[in-house]
Amino acid sequence: MRLNQRRWAKRVAGLVTKRQWTVLRQIAEHENDDDGEIAYERGTAYLGDTRIAPRTVFALIRLMAIREDMSDPRSPERYRISEIGHLVLEVGVKGEA
Repeated sequence: MRLNQRRWAKRVAGLVTKRQWTVLRQIAEHENDDDGEIAYERGTAYLGDTRIAPRTVFALIRLMAIREDMSDPRSPERYRISEIGHLVLEVGVKGEA
């Protein structure tokens, strides 16, 4: 399974836009605090205090780079970086060097 995820991550790394890279990096940097998640409600998305375009969120979901955090069903939708998202960053960093 891990090998297939790594292959997918390599494909995704070639598809991710500059803004999506920035969002993934920010989520990864702040993964252990509240700024490490995207809050989405009624067409508005925030990563920490920064507003991001819903299309960026939906693109990262389609690429499986982020996953929904279902810890509190009453709160707005929350998304965190997935294992594939981490692999995309790893592959991207290696590819840039």
